[in-house]
Amino acid sequence: MVFLAPPLFGVIVFLWSLRLQESLPTSKRSPLNFSAIGKSLGIVLRNRVFLKYTLITTLLFTTLSSYVASSEHIIGELYGRPELFSWIFAGMGLFMALCTYANSYLSGRFGARRTIRALLIFYTLVAAQLTLITLAFGDPPDMLLFFIGVTLIMALNLAIEPNSSALALEPLGAVAGMASAVYGTIFFAFGSTVGAIISDLMSIRVLPLVISYLVLGICALVLALSDRRKTGS
Repeated sequence: MVFLAPPLFGVIVFLWSLRLQESLPTSKRSPLNFSAIGKSLGIVLRNRVFLKYTLITTLLFTTLSSYVASSEHIIGELYGRPELFSWIFAGMGLFMALCTYANSYLSGRFGARRTIRALLIFYTLVAAQLTLITLAFGDPPDMLLFFIGVTLIMALNLAIEPNSSALALEPLGAVAGMASAVYGTIFFAFGSTVGAIISDLMSIRVLPLVISYLVLGICALVLALSDRRKTGS
């Protein structure tokens, strides 16, 4: 089912996309040639706001992909409870979904920039607590404490991403398609690659994952706080 589900949903999305019409009027459409593509790419890669928020997403996706890649090993081998894997994974996914829904309210009420800063502060504090617990009480730490911390971090991660993507694309409406493509390529390629390296370090302990939560969370927070544009968001 893991391998059948993606192509099944891919077909459904493809068929649904046939119902969609081009949103841009003819006068504002870009020609499909190398010159136009190169020009759009240059505009995207020279935008500092775009690069800043794309990097935030990349840093957080690194930790998310690292946990997803190593979760079965952590639960089944480091904690020796393989029968709990599906329940933990599903429960974490449910909490992540609820946190994403809460983010839609927060960003609508307080704006994307203030919301992402608050979420990143909370993210970093939870990561710091998890690091202290791991260093103080052994590696791996108590299973319940560890997964409470990881669930909070993963939920915050999923809530932060819509804000960072919106802020990254905000100044690039004229080349939104190219910006979206570059955004997805960067965070997925670099995040999954570095995440795989972190995952590979967790053969007998969870400390590499915990440290990555803290260090990359701090880096993302610094990037978010460095955006000092005077806007209402």
